[in-house]
Amino acid sequence: MAVAFILSSIPGSGIPYLFSFQDTAVHVIIYAALGFFVYPALRSSLPMLTGREALFSTLGFCVLYGISDEFHQSFVPGRTASLFDVMINSAGGFIGVLFRGHDT
Repeated sequence: MAVAFILSSIPGSGIPYLFSFQDTAVHVIIYAALGFFVYPALRSSLPMLTGREALFSTLGFCVLYGISDEFHQSFVPGRTASLFDVMINSAGGFIGVLFRGHDT
């Protein structure tokens, strides 16, 4: 979460161009990591949750954090909030949970 916040704080003019679709790739990677780590944290912190409940809670968390990240980004010079980025963040969180594997 700290990495996402720090990267979202970089003004638009301070972001180097490395390759096409780098913004999308960064969103997917960061939120995949978030989903990868939040899911087991929920399973160990809240053992009463089924795997499915933890999965949906993790996805909900990733969506809400993605929305808050985009809101924060809207205040950074040269950056804008994007519904597309929220969707990419959500997909990244889902990929992270799937990569980790889960029980239902």
